[in-house]
Amino acid sequence: SIVNTMQLKRSKDTAVILNSKKDADALMEKLAHTSPQHTTSSVATKLPRITVVGLQRNYSKTELKDMISSQNPGICTLLNNTTSDEEDKKIDVLAVVPLKTNANLFKAIIRVSNLIRSIIAKQNDRLYIGSQPICK
Repeated sequence: SIVNTMQLKRSKDTAVILNSKKDADALMEKLAHTSPQHTTSSVATKLPRITVVGLQRNYSKTELKDMISSQNPGICTLLNNTTSDEEDKKIDVLAVVPLKTNANLFKAIIRVSNLIRSIIAKQNDRLYIGSQPICK
């Protein structure tokens, strides 16, 4: 799905921002067939980074990833979908560190795919974390 479309000022080219590489490949293939006179290219972008604040303890990276996938139905569905691109399933816990203001609480810094970031946005920018799985 298309997230944003814009015209680049210097080159007068059109840029289209999509949710996933799969969407970009599909659009590029369609444009190649319908408008072969136009050139298309894909640019790798930096993945979104999210911060989860207020963790009760210093969870391991694997623990956090498992807790995120089990508590968020949209993310769980994506991760269990065998036809989804591996790139769209990216959840990489970069670090879990104590808060500067309260050493008893922790924050996790996580890099996620654009698709997972959009799932979190649809949940009002809330990411649910817990040990009881709600997603099968």
